Amino acid sequence: MWNTAKSCLYGREKRSAALIFLTVIEIICIVVLFVMLMLNLFFTSIYVDGDSMSPTLTGASEENPNGGDYVIAATKMTPDYQDIVIVRDQSEGINLIKRVIAFGGDAVKFKEGRAFLKRKGEEVFTPLDEPYLHVIEYPDRDKNNYGEHVVAEGCMFLVGDNRDASLDSRNAAKGDFPMSSLVGVVPKWSIQYKEAITGFYGFFRFSRA
Repeated sequence: MWNTAKSCLYGREKRSAALIFLTVIEIICIVVLFVMLMLNLFFTSIYVDGDSMSPTLTGASEENPNGGDYVIAATKMTPDYQDIVIVRDQSEGINLIKRVIAFGGDAVKFKEGRAFLKRKGEEVFTPLDEPYLHVIEYPDRDKNNYGEHVVAEGCMFLVGDNRDASLDSRNAAKGDFPMSSLVGVVPKWSIQYKEAITGFYGFFRFSRA
């Protein structure tokens, strides 16, 4: 009798442990699905390729194709000066990640790779405080000494943090990017926690935008 009772109790404990385990797995799955739903509704992501946003973001390279950062961008967020944004380059059919330097009506110029801004309605250029800049190794390059340019209305002037390597608004083939090309704005927390975000996306092997 006692052995039978112990056996029943042990069986119940095993079933309870299995039920708890399955419940925990179910909760985890629900949380992951909810997070992914929220990401799809209000956010998008991009896998950084190349070194145009170095050192802020690490991009994949031919030598290390899996070494790029993933970052998340808010699709409903309005960009501000010096925000990092994702835009759609219609000429190439790809998404780009760059930094906003100026908006429509602003004037911008570059000297040895450093940006100077004259906002719409202002009279003089002001050098931008750019602590994120990559070391400028080729200050004499033409694109690093870009003459005064007034940004078209309804557009953004975008550049990379690695001024030597970035193909951006300073190049005639790119020019100003219309606001309609905006895909999303990368919040500061996305940069701060890029390693965790990259690990999460890499673990689940999501597609690279």
